[in-house]
Amino acid sequence: KNAITASLIRLMSKMPLDKITVKDIVDDCDISRNTFYYNYQDIYAVIEELFEMELAAMLGTQSVSQTWNQTFSDICGFLYEYKGAVYSMYNSSRRDFLENQIGRIIYRCMEQAADATVKEAGLSVSSEDTGIIVRFYGGALKGLVLEWLDDKMRVPVDDIAARLDKIFDGSMRRALEQASRNFSTD
Repeated sequence: KNAITASLIRLMSKMPLDKITVKDIVDDCDISRNTFYYNYQDIYAVIEELFEMELAAMLGTQSVSQTWNQTFSDICGFLYEYKGAVYSMYNSSRRDFLENQIGRIIYRCMEQAADATVKEAGLSVSSEDTGIIVRFYGGALKGLVLEWLDDKMRVPVDDIAARLDKIFDGSMRRALEQASRNFSTD
């Protein structure tokens, strides 16, 4: 599996995703087609697993005090590390697949951060309100990440994250606290 993933990343840094075939991957890592299909349904399953592994790593290291600007930094750091592969997907006919994977990671990280904040602060927030807050912050972060990709990753991630911290520090917690007050009076 590692050889397949490494091969796909290597190939994506050289050519558009739309041009990469399973044959290219198996030739590059010297395995049979059967081996590829034993492990993966298609090329997108390889990419999805890569994002899933990154998500697990992010969620595993995310602390209760994780800020959403740190989530932004972590996601952009991952995308920057695989810049060639990312732009291979970004410029392909399946750009939506990349955007959905980015969104999935962001929303899961925001969900974990919101749940941890609610638990840490002993808040009582309805799942509907938590969901709205998660989608709001997740949508904002996804928009920032996609704009950053549109801008060819020119602005350093740390600069954006520092500004996010100055502007929005504690805002998710305040939103959850407000939702908790409203929930208790409904």
